Amino acid sequence: MIKLLLTKPGDPLSESGRSMLRYQRAALTSFVMMAGRVVNILTGLLTVPITLNYLGEDLFGIWMVITGIVEFLSFSDFGIGIGLRNTLIECVGKDDTENPKKLIGNALFFLLTIAFFIILIAIFAFPFVPWEQFIKCKNPDSVPQILPTMQSVFCMFALGLPVAQLINISSAYQRGYWGYLCYFLGRVIGFFFVIWCVFTEQPLWLLAGGYLGFPHFTTLVGWGIYFKLVPFLRPWPFKADKQIIHRLFGIGFFVLLYHVSYAMIRASAVIIIANTINAASAVPYAITQKLLGVAGILTMSVLAGLSVAIGEAWHRKDTEWIKKTIRRSERITFFFGLLPLVVLMIVGRPLILFWTSSSESVPSFSLLLMCVLLSGGGMVGSIYSNGLMAMNFVRLVALTRCFFGIIVFFGGYYLGQLSQSPEIITFLQFFAGALIPAIIFRLKLNGLIEPVAKPIFNQIIHSLKYGTIKKL
Repeated sequence: MIKLLLTKPGDPLSESGRSMLRYQRAALTSFVMMAGRVVNILTGLLTVPITLNYLGEDLFGIWMVITGIVEFLSFSDFGIGIGLRNTLIECVGKDDTENPKKLIGNALFFLLTIAFFIILIAIFAFPFVPWEQFIKCKNPDSVPQILPTMQSVFCMFALGLPVAQLINISSAYQRGYWGYLCYFLGRVIGFFFVIWCVFTEQPLWLLAGGYLGFPHFTTLVGWGIYFKLVPFLRPWPFKADKQIIHRLFGIGFFVLLYHVSYAMIRASAVIIIANTINAASAVPYAITQKLLGVAGILTMSVLAGLSVAIGEAWHRKDTEWIKKTIRRSERITFFFGLLPLVVLMIVGRPLILFWTSSSESVPSFSLLLMCVLLSGGGMVGSIYSNGLMAMNFVRLVALTRCFFGIIVFFGGYYLGQLSQSPEIITFLQFFAGALIPAIIFRLKLNGLIEPVAKPIFNQIIHSLKYGTIKKL
């Protein structure tokens, strides 16, 4: 990565230069992403004790519940963001400088409309909702702060729907580092704003709104600078186009389906274990997943810029570069993701005991092994699924995730009742939710970049569709 960052930028007019430029921009995006992750973790760790001591348990709990609701609603852009990114990647691959402003303008029009209605609901409808029945407070004095905090946070959330598209737009042009840099800079400013609120004893609505809002304000400044540097992306003059909105929403629907299905696969085990066994049995699984998630965050940060580059190479029909990059991604995942998982499998149990100081939170070795397999399979599968998404094979990825998500959820519920074993539930999550989709996605990639492998993939899809496994 350091070598790529210090090397002279590649020449975009030659094939070798474009290859070098893709890796350089991916390296810069990964570098900014990793630095931003560190900033996020540090500010998050420091924000909790500062705000908890200032707000108290009641108000801090209100803040956490409201931000949790907002995180759950993060799919409310209907996948338009990824749809915009994918269509812009296609424009890059075809050297199209005419359509991007139309695509960006229509996406922003749709998202601004959604944001407008969310703000109207927050201002005029929220006052009629009995929030004290949904968020119960020990101290009655905390209740009046629920409504203004809900309104503040939801208005900032609505603002973020169109503003956050800078990340998708800059990512499509392999300059994701610019969008992420603006966002993470806002996070730092938001952290200092929280400290100011604490020392000047500001109300919760201002603290929470500022913490969520400053990343959007710095991103807005980033919009102005980016559009000045890249004038052909300015969405002006704007003209609403039903065909473009329909195209974006067509991709966005399957992106939404993908996110919901993937979330269902990731979250189903905790719900199933708590429901079929008991809530206490879900704690070792949840704690283990949080620990193992560190390896996944590191790996995905390193690979942050490569999936978009794969999409651009696909539209230029540069399959050799894609083949080489997929192999390189697999090696990176092995060293940054799978090897740390093996280490955590060895030292994970004593580490969890030291971390939680609770023997009840420590998983059995078999559960730890299943969680390691699940995390490893998920990381490997993400290489292939993210590449296919950027290449615009969104429908295939979404339907595959949805199909196996349903199997994981209902099959896990049945096995949980039958076996009363978290290990068996987690194994099904690994096998049906991670391993089989990873194999399908890898075979699809093989079929695209190596035509010899295509008939094998078609056989598997045909077998899955009609249940005739014997035909293999």
